[in-house]
Amino acid sequence: MAEVEQGHGADCVDDVAAYADISAFLPPGEPRFKVLVTTRVETLDINFSRLSLDVLTEATALNLLRALVGEARIDQELDTAKELVTALGGLPLGLELVGRYLVRRSGWSLAKILERLSIADKALTHPKSGMTAKKGVRDAFELSWAELDADAQRLALVLCLFATAPIQWEWVERCLPDINADELEDWRDESLLGLSLLQRVEEASYQLHPLVQEFLRDKLATSKDIETLKSALIKTVLKEAEQIEYPPTIQMVQAVTPIIPHVEEIIIEYLEVLTNEQLREPFRRLHEFYRGQLDYQTEEIWLKSAIEEIKRRLGENSIKYTAAINDLAVFYWEQGQNDRAEKLQQKVIDIERRVLSSDDANFAISLSVLALLFKGQGKYEEAEPLYSEAIAIDRKSLPPEHPNLSIRLNNLAGLYRAQAKYEEAEPLYLEAIAIDRKSLPPEHPNLAFRFNNLATLYREQGKYEEAEPLYSQAISIFEKSLPPEHPNTAIVKENYRKMQEMRNQSSEEKP
Repeated sequence: MAEVEQGHGADCVDDVAAYADISAFLPPGEPRFKVLVTTRVETLDINFSRLSLDVLTEATALNLLRALVGEARIDQELDTAKELVTALGGLPLGLELVGRYLVRRSGWSLAKILERLSIADKALTHPKSGMTAKKGVRDAFELSWAELDADAQRLALVLCLFATAPIQWEWVERCLPDINADELEDWRDESLLGLSLLQRVEEASYQLHPLVQEFLRDKLATSKDIETLKSALIKTVLKEAEQIEYPPTIQMVQAVTPIIPHVEEIIIEYLEVLTNEQLREPFRRLHEFYRGQLDYQTEEIWLKSAIEEIKRRLGENSIKYTAAINDLAVFYWEQGQNDRAEKLQQKVIDIERRVLSSDDANFAISLSVLALLFKGQGKYEEAEPLYSEAIAIDRKSLPPEHPNLSIRLNNLAGLYRAQAKYEEAEPLYLEAIAIDRKSLPPEHPNLAFRFNNLATLYREQGKYEEAEPLYSQAISIFEKSLPPEHPNTAIVKENYRKMQEMRNQSSEEKP
């Protein structure tokens, strides 16, 4: 059934203050009904999705000022009010800022505020070179900025460093660890929110309007604290991004999604501020996040960007450069582009054999990736010594229960299974599971992978009683930890189905 839209005239709900005022006129709460409510009231206490108009007509803008300041005060100086609206370009944000300023300055005339804003000259209503905000709106920001004390101004400068996306308040507190949390909240609530420079998105989450951010970043450019504040932001965002890992879990995706636009902002705006040690980190976290979302196009963009930037700054002999190449090689392998992946990985091996010691854990990763590529092409004889060398390095350089060792053991076991060398594969799978049980949470997806692989080994040998509980555990973990309909869950379920089919067929064949 087609959706039905109901439109109420703009003048019909000007006096609406709560849901109860219009509930009797609404259709049943069913998905096929959509309601469009138009109103000039800014404080409408109804939980609707809102669409704000960027530019208001003169009549609407005057009504907004009346709602903020009072009808009598606006109508007494109506011509001046119209000049004010024109100078602010009809932008709601500028009108709200000026309106709230007039509320605090109850004794001021509109003529005085117009003079104070320095916008009487029409030339000043044109955009300033390189700026998006109209000059009149920027002058409105200046009025609000002047109202802030030095501490609140510093808080505003920290907020403008973030992307124009919701900002969790705890991140702000981490950027300013030397300031008492209660004081920060006072500056936020009494100054920034009170002056409409900051908006509350939801509980403990806030956001700047893009024009406010632009204005504040202009102020930041002249601040003596600019480098300190940028460094604090980068440290805070990268610390939050440490939660991003692959494979993803539902809980992890929910936890890290809010930080993603701010990680991207670091690369877009603050790349030169990153230390050499930090340089790869935001790129790596982004590609892991988008890989987990199966957004391969975006993942590839960040993979290639990382390689380009690391090469520019650190050169091709950097371990960060070869690690970034490793990531791209794995990406191509997952996309079935084995030739491109192998060419890249051979380049990595050549570099690292020159610049790394023979027992460096980073070299073990690169060997393992190349072995993975060879296995995918059926080059088992070339893959086996690389896996064995990587495992030997890991046993020397890593703790005995390190997850990387588990990965290498699992991969070599998979190589043996592909060749039906079941006796060689089983103990490697079992050791990998033992490591993961100690080093990972009980419902981590990697543990489910191990269960699936060992179960498949047993299935191929006709050991269905041993395989069934392992498949069941793997499915249970994936269903709890991965998003619904994730392909990994479907793969294990299909493996389980094949096992049941083979077991049933085996039972039918018995005399």
